[in-house]
Amino acid sequence: MVVLQSGTTRTGHWMTEKRDLRADFKRYLGLDLDTLDGVALMSDCDDAGGNTRAWFGDIQLKPQLK
Repeated sequence: MVVLQSGTTRTGHWMTEKRDLRADFKRYLGLDLDTLDGVALMSDCDDAGGNTRAWFGDIQLKPQLK
């Protein structure tokens, strides 16, 4: 898991995130991938003992430009 946002500073605002998924897999898991089988988006706060609600807009996966 990679945390992209945390805290309440941007509560109530739509956020745009961009990631290099291949670089993330290499950095965090030591894997050099050629293909991707799936993507999971999660909202989690059980470790903090709270509740959360999240909405996700359109997800776009684009090829890396070289």
